[in-house]
Amino acid sequence: LPKDAGDRNRTSPFAFTGNKFEFRAVGSSFSIAGANTVLNTIVAESIDVIATNLEKARAEGKDLTKAIGDLLPGLLKENRRVLFLGDNYTAEWHAEAEKRGLPNLRNTPEALPAILEKESIELFTKYKVYSERELNSRFTILCENYVKTVSIEGRCAVAMATTMILPAALRYQTQIAGSLQASGSRLSSEKGASASSAERRRPPSTTRVAAETVQSTCAPCARFAIGQNPTRIKSSERVQHF
Repeated sequence: LPKDAGDRNRTSPFAFTGNKFEFRAVGSSFSIAGANTVLNTIVAESIDVIATNLEKARAEGKDLTKAIGDLLPGLLKENRRVLFLGDNYTAEWHAEAEKRGLPNLRNTPEALPAILEKESIELFTKYKVYSERELNSRFTILCENYVKTVSIEGRCAVAMATTMILPAALRYQTQIAGSLQASGSRLSSEKGASASSAERRRPPSTTRVAAETVQSTCAPCARFAIGQNPTRIKSSERVQHF
């Protein structure tokens, strides 16, 4: 096969990189041994199927090159739906995988039961990689590991929230409340002082000046100057004045 001249596609689920395939789906906390065991078993089965068909064709007297040419198109057509060189991390690929009828296991609880499916057990037992009992034990261990990991992470998150995040948030809330209270008291004091100063600086009104001016000589005029109804002034006072 000619070497692929394209660049490595780091977003493909199973990229062909010139002379090899790359499987980039193993989690950082996992050993690659489990993934390699599964992949090698899958490849072994595929080679077994191809070799069996070619041996059968040769036994029937067919030329090897012609037998290969007859076999490959069928294999490509049968498995074409798994070929994908796009971005494996986009939502479009999830929709495309569903359209192609491919399984899309989005999390660990969905993926682990695949270990105990009938096809998986038949594959691993046929090539004597795992027995059914070994597959059950690995399923149990992986489930237990997942539950413990999630539980530890959950308890750690709760502990961090209650002992670190919440106390810090409450201290900050108290500081903000104290600052707001101090600012309000200062503003009230400044407002009161400004009002008193303005009152002291306010010039006396014209009415008040007029009343004070005439008060020493005429009480009725003083009351009239400050807006008192003249009819309420005693007649004796009006006569005395006028």
